[in-house]
Amino acid sequence: MSSGDLSINAFISDLANPVYAPGGGAAASLSAALSSALLSMAVSLTANNPRFTAFRGELTAASEALKELNTRLIALIDRDAEAFEPLLKVYKLPKDTDGYSQIRQAAVLYACSVPEDILRCASEISTVLEAVTEKCSPSILPDVCCAAYLSVAAAKCAAVTIFSNTNMIKGTSDADRIEDETQKMVAEISSVNDRVISFVTNKFFRR
Repeated sequence: MSSGDLSINAFISDLANPVYAPGGGAAASLSAALSSALLSMAVSLTANNPRFTAFRGELTAASEALKELNTRLIALIDRDAEAFEPLLKVYKLPKDTDGYSQIRQAAVLYACSVPEDILRCASEISTVLEAVTEKCSPSILPDVCCAAYLSVAAAKCAAVTIFSNTNMIKGTSDADRIEDETQKMVAEISSVNDRVISFVTNKFFRR
């Protein structure tokens, strides 16, 4: 059974088990999935509100895009464990194994592929957040803010997973490329989400 088919209780129990996977990558993917689902709910409710007819087309399209993102993110929960398997095998290899450096590098790049995908999904969520936040019903803005917090948390969790992997091949062109791309994406996601969070919290926490 895949993690996506488990109940919340069962998944959290799996996450708490003393094994390497599911781990931080799966948790990051779940956080991003919660973000996209929550934002989809917010834009759908607003689209169905007669007071926001002018934005209905844009909000409905955003909801559909977020639902597709959610499907991708749920699949990434399982893919994270699969992508970690080759790296786990590398940990157990003697360092004098023939072709050890090449084997390790390939395993690291494969392990990074899932958190990189999670980052891309978080970036897409941020794009939607930036486009629709000010068009959402005020009554639903706290949920939009929660979606922003979850999305940036997912991005930062994915990033730390990536850096823990690239540390094994530090100084290679692949590690430099991945780390540069990761830092840039996290900065962009954080910047957008900070603006969304400020917009919402300024409405509810005025002194």
